[in-house]
Amino acid sequence: MRRLISFSAQQWRVQALLGLMVPYRSQATIDTGVQLTRQLFTATAALAHARGATPLVIVPQFGVESAPELELRQRILSDLDVPVAVIPLDPAWRLPWDRHPDARAAHAMAVEIAARIAR
Repeated sequence: MRRLISFSAQQWRVQALLGLMVPYRSQATIDTGVQLTRQLFTATAALAHARGATPLVIVPQFGVESAPELELRQRILSDLDVPVAVIPLDPAWRLPWDRHPDARAAHAMAVEIAARIAR
């Protein structure tokens, strides 16, 4: 017996696939995301300070940033009262099955964090 899928379930699946294939975001959505991210970094830093810890935002940078990436990073991180470490990494230092840092990139980031703590 064949299972029937309702139109709404099919439509949802198509929209989900389309969102993966065409990652368009409206300017309003991007602006909201920038503001929320800035607020999260500020609140996290305040919590860290309240507990006697030093906050540090790590920004792994795999290769040269594109102009939109640079603009987005600057919009999020500029003028924040939170220390930021942009860490240049070899673009090949990613896990083969996704875009996350591999062990070499993790080590490079850990070295930078340790250096910042030592200062």
